[in-house]
Amino acid sequence: MYKRQIQQLTEGAKLIGSGNLEHRINLQNQDEIGELANTFNRMTSQIQDFTQNLESKVEQRTDELNQSLKIVQDLKERQDGDYYLTSLLLQPLQPNNNYAKYVKTEFLIDQKKKFSFRKWKSEIGGDICITDTITLQDQEYTVFINGDAMGKSIQGAGGALVLGVVFNAGLMRTRISKNQKVYPEVWLKERFLDLQNVFRSFEGSMFISICMGLIETNTGVMYYINAEHPWTVLFRDGKASFLEEELTIRKLGTPDIEEKFFVRLFQLMPEDIVITGSDGRDDFAQEEDDPNHETINTDERQFLYRVEEAFGDLEKISEGIKSKGVLIDDLSLLKISYDPDTSHSKYLPLPDLPSQFRETEKVIADGTVDETILSIELLLKENPNFSDLLKSLGRLYFEAKDYTRAVECLTQFSFIDPTHNESIYYLSLAYKKLNLLNDAADVGERLYLRDQLDYKNLLSLAEIHFELGIYKRAEFLTEKALEIKSDDPIALELFHKIESMKTGLTPVS
Repeated sequence: MYKRQIQQLTEGAKLIGSGNLEHRINLQNQDEIGELANTFNRMTSQIQDFTQNLESKVEQRTDELNQSLKIVQDLKERQDGDYYLTSLLLQPLQPNNNYAKYVKTEFLIDQKKKFSFRKWKSEIGGDICITDTITLQDQEYTVFINGDAMGKSIQGAGGALVLGVVFNAGLMRTRISKNQKVYPEVWLKERFLDLQNVFRSFEGSMFISICMGLIETNTGVMYYINAEHPWTVLFRDGKASFLEEELTIRKLGTPDIEEKFFVRLFQLMPEDIVITGSDGRDDFAQEEDDPNHETINTDERQFLYRVEEAFGDLEKISEGIKSKGVLIDDLSLLKISYDPDTSHSKYLPLPDLPSQFRETEKVIADGTVDETILSIELLLKENPNFSDLLKSLGRLYFEAKDYTRAVECLTQFSFIDPTHNESIYYLSLAYKKLNLLNDAADVGERLYLRDQLDYKNLLSLAEIHFELGIYKRAEFLTEKALEIKSDDPIALELFHKIESMKTGLTPVS
């Protein structure tokens, strides 16, 4: 009996195993063999149900997956639509509108995020370049800015959009005549504050590095700032070098950087090329011997080699970077080429001057100012292209207390050579002596934006603002002067005068 039940169970299991899911093992006894038979029957039923409903279950699951995929595709299409809209908004905000005759500009932008939206292919990122041409103080300037906003894709693009809108608004305001009567240093400070105030309002959620500047198209003098941007590159005579050596201004959006602001000056020579670029020029992954292992480039001088190899050509520079590794960040490059008319008076051979005309300080010390003025005036008529004569003449007129003539000569000289800080200082002093205090302040502030540690200008500018009744500015400048020379009697006296004005007391003379 027991043996026959085992045989029946075995035969039933074989039938089920061969695929006959209709078969059931018919054992009614209540012992272990009967329980085993019931387990086989339940298992066979479950397999039969699963097999019969498998196709419908697969169809159901496929429908669910397709629905999820459709939702993902819809979300991606919306995201790509947002990307595309943002890229369209960015395009008109980064024009190359420079039309200067002697200063040429071009740029290359290769954003890391590439995408397709319907029939369009585009890219999006946080890099931006803008150039234009403006007039300040009746002089033509090429404007340039290269920015690199924090974050990838849409976040970075948001920062680039903010910069583009704010900076272009500043350019539009400049074209109103009253905004053209400022010095280039002051113009750069205004644009810097425009941008800093906006990015500061994001309270740490958005930062941007920039290189921004102006190039006086007739003289080739470049006024610029670098706010935690990769170093600016000069390509001259086949060699590339960095114009900066240290970080002085942090990214826009960083708190309390306003007083760190200062303007760098650089004299471009004929055929010079200046290139500024974003972090992408240095950030690329290099393949090692092991194809599964990559290292990130940390040698910023690699970019100098790429510039030299490409002889300043942006497309070839980009190709050279990519030949060394894979870009891992947005890449933007802005190139400025200076190619003036070398027949311009600035580039004519200059006459040799007798030493007594070159050594202005010695003339002043010897007390031969009046005679030397007459000699230089005669020499200037014979050599009108020799700008250094104007510089010497302006200084000598100042010593002779002919401040009106000093202003004329020093103003004229500053248009020819705006890099000479001493002449700017004496121009401010001459205005001060003529009691043209607003003009004196404007010129003095121009020099302050170049060099905040020029002690003579600090003290003079503090006195000018005190006379104008701008006591807060006078106090700030006086305190900076005292940081340099804490025992200077003139600075201390001015400080006490300011303190007396603040407390309503009569200043002690």
